[in-house]
Amino acid sequence: MANTSEELAASDNLNALLQSMVEGMIVQDQTGRIIQFNQAALEILGMAQDQLNESEDKDSNEADPSAVMSESEWDKIFPGKDHLGMNCLKTGEIQRNLVMRVFRYDGEVRWISLNAVPIVNNRTGTPYQVICTFTDITEMKRVLNDLKQVQLLFNISQDLMIIANSEGYFKRINPRFTEVLGHQMQEIVSQKFINLVHPEDVESTSIELQKVSDQKSIHFINRYQTKNKDYRVFDWVVVKDKETNLVYFTARDITDYRAEELDIIHSSKFYSLGEITSGLAYMVNGQLSIIGSHVAFLNKQIENDNINPLDLKNKIQCIEESVQRLGKMTKDLSLFARNTEDEEIADVPLKHLIDNVVSLCKERFRIHGVKLDIALEENLYIHGRENQLAHVLLSLLNNSYNSVHGQRDSWVKLTASLQKELVVIDISDSGEKKSEANIHILKGIVEENFGTIYFAHSSPHVKFVIEFPETKQKRP
Repeated sequence: MANTSEELAASDNLNALLQSMVEGMIVQDQTGRIIQFNQAALEILGMAQDQLNESEDKDSNEADPSAVMSESEWDKIFPGKDHLGMNCLKTGEIQRNLVMRVFRYDGEVRWISLNAVPIVNNRTGTPYQVICTFTDITEMKRVLNDLKQVQLLFNISQDLMIIANSEGYFKRINPRFTEVLGHQMQEIVSQKFINLVHPEDVESTSIELQKVSDQKSIHFINRYQTKNKDYRVFDWVVVKDKETNLVYFTARDITDYRAEELDIIHSSKFYSLGEITSGLAYMVNGQLSIIGSHVAFLNKQIENDNINPLDLKNKIQCIEESVQRLGKMTKDLSLFARNTEDEEIADVPLKHLIDNVVSLCKERFRIHGVKLDIALEENLYIHGRENQLAHVLLSLLNNSYNSVHGQRDSWVKLTASLQKELVVIDISDSGEKKSEANIHILKGIVEENFGTIYFAHSSPHVKFVIEFPETKQKRP
C-alpha cells in the first residue's frame, strides 16, 4: 500500500512538473498518436484539452465521429509520425533543436524548436515512444528574417552606411563605403568618424553631430577623405538609437552633382554680374565725374595762383570720399566674384553681408524706378560661407527686380529678424507670381550652409523666406 501511495505521489509530482513547464511537451507512440501532453503544448498549438483528448480517442468506439478530427486534420496541426523528431525511434538517438512548422488549431502558422528523446523498452532495448519538447520561436524567426532583410539592404545599398558607437568610433561599414572611399573596416576601426572629415568642415560637422542626441535625425553636407587622400562631397543623415547608444550614418555621394551645381552657379554668377554692370557703370561714372570736377576746380585755382586753403581741404575730402566709395564697390564686387569652392565656413555678420549685396544692385533699382526697402535687426550672425550666401541674396533680389521691372509703383523689400532662435530673411516684391529661375540651385546652396529656403504661399505678395539657426555667441 505504501508503495502504491509513493507511486501515486511520484506520479502527481511528475504531472505537476510537466504542467509547470514553459515548454510544450507531447509524448507520442510509434504511430504518431499523442498519448500525453502538458498545458504549454495546448497553448502553443492553440487547442483546448478536450480537442486534444478527442484526437487521442479518435479510434475509440465511444467517440463521436463528428467531433473527432481526422488523422489528416490533426497532422496539419502537429505532424504525427512524419516529423523529424520521430527519427529517434528509428535511430535511438536524441534529436535537438529541430526547427519545424506547425499549424495552430485556428489555422495560424507557427514555428517551433523541437527536441525529441526516445523512450526505450528496458527488456528489448528498442525505442517505443518519443518525448517531444518544443518552444514557440515564431517571433524570433520573424526578427531573424527582418534582420536578414536589413542586412541585405545594408549590403546592396548605393548609399554609404556607417554604424558608430556614442564616442564616434567606427563599428561597421557597408560595401558601398569601401567602394567609394577605399577604406577597409580593419583600417579604420580604431578611428573616429570625424577624423576623415575635411579640416575646414570639422567645426561645422561637430556642431551638427552635437544635435544628434536631441533630434530624431540630423542632416548636413561635408567633404570626406578617401584612402587616396582626396575628398568626396557627401550629403549625410544621422540618427542615434538611445537604447543601444549606437549612431547610424547614411550618406549620398553628391560630388558630381556639386561639380555641376558649381558650374551652374558660376554661369549664374556671370549672368548676375552682367545684370549689375549697368548700375555699377552709372555709379563709377558718377564718382569719376565728381572727382574730375573737383580736380578741374583745383587746377583752375592753381593756374590763377588763387589757391584757397579751405577750398583745397574741402575738395580733397570730397575726392577721398569718392575714392572710398569706388574702393568699397570694388571690394564688394571682388567678394561676389571670387571662387566659392574652397571658401571656409565662418560666422558672418548679416548686416555686413546684406550691405555688400545691396551696394551691388541698388543703383540698378534706382535707375529703373524700383523701390528697394531694407529693414534689418541689429547684431544678427549666421554660420556659413559668405560668398555663397551673397550669391543667394543677390540672385533673389535680381529675380524680384526682373519680376517687377516695368510695373507701376513697383517695389522690393528685404527684411531680417530673429524669430524663435532662427534668423529669418524675407525677400518680397510687388510682382504677381514668383520667379522660378535658379531657385533649385539656391535651395542646395542654402541647405549646404545649414539653412532652409521656401516660398511663402500664405503671403499676399510674392515672398521667399530663408531661415538660418541663430549664432548666439555673437549676440550681446
